[in-house]
Amino acid sequence: MRVAVIAGCEIRVNWLFLAVMMLAALTGYLTLFLLAFALVLLHELCHALAARAFGFAAREIELLPFGGVARIDGLLEANPTAEILIAAAGPACNLLLLMAAQTINAYFPLPHVQFQLFIETNIAIAALNLLPALPLDGGRMLRGLLARYFDLVRVTRGCAVSGLAVAALLASAFLWAAFRGVWNLSVLLIAAFLALSAWREFAEAPYLTYRTLAGKRGSLRREKVLPVKQLVARADMELGMLVRRFSPGYYHFVTVVDDACRRRVTLGEEQIIEALMKWGADEPLERLLEE
Repeated sequence: MRVAVIAGCEIRVNWLFLAVMMLAALTGYLTLFLLAFALVLLHELCHALAARAFGFAAREIELLPFGGVARIDGLLEANPTAEILIAAAGPACNLLLLMAAQTINAYFPLPHVQFQLFIETNIAIAALNLLPALPLDGGRMLRGLLARYFDLVRVTRGCAVSGLAVAALLASAFLWAAFRGVWNLSVLLIAAFLALSAWREFAEAPYLTYRTLAGKRGSLRREKVLPVKQLVARADMELGMLVRRFSPGYYHFVTVVDDACRRRVTLGEEQIIEALMKWGADEPLERLLEE
C-alpha cells in the first residue's frame, strides 16, 4: 500500500506492517513500534538520498513488519564503490542521530525513559545492519569491497551464507529466551526475514554476472569512462567461467594465449559478451577465435 512519495521515491507499507502495528497497540508497545519504524524509515531514506547522489534512482521504500528495504536498481552491477557508500549511509544515519541526541541531552536534558528508548533503538538498528551478512548493509558493504578482487557470484553466496548463519543465531536466541519464559516474537520475525532474504540472494547469485554486464553499459553512459582490467586466458576456457571473472565497474580486455603462453589475440569485453549470448556459457573461447 502506497502512503507517500518523497523525492520521487514511493513509500509503501506492507499489509503485515499494519497487522503488527495493531498487535503492538493491543500489547502496549505502540510507542516503541512507531519509534522503531520512524528510525527505520529515516535509515532507508538515507540509502535513497545517497543513491541519488551517485546517479541511481530508488524506486521505492517498503516498510515491513521487521524492518524496511530501499529498492535501488543497477547498483552493485555498475559500481561496487557506490554500493559500499550507499549501504553505509543507513547505519551512518542512525549513528548521527545517536550523537545528536547525546549532544542535545548534554545541554538540554531530555525525559530519561524516552531518551534511553531512542538511544537503544538507534544502537540496535545500526548494530544489526552492520553485521557482515546479506541482505544487511554490512553484507552489501563487504560484497562491494570483495567484488573488485574475487568472483562476484562466489562472494555473493559467501555473504548470503553469513546471512543464513545470523538468522540461525537469532532463531536460537529466540528459542533460548522462550525456554526461559521470555517470548520476543520480533526476534523470530527478524530471523525469518533474514533467512528468506539471504536464501534469495544465494539463489539469484548466478544471475548477477548478466546484471553486471547490463548495468555496466548504463554506468558508461553516465560517467563516459570506465577503468580497464586486463585478463589472460587459455583458448579452452569456457565463456561462462571467463565472464564470471569480470569485475563490476571495469571494462575488460582478454588476451588469449596458446599452451606455450604466446599471445594469439586480444578481445574486447563486448566481443566476449556477444559470443556468450550467441552460443551459451559452456562454449570455449576457442570458438570465438574461429569466427
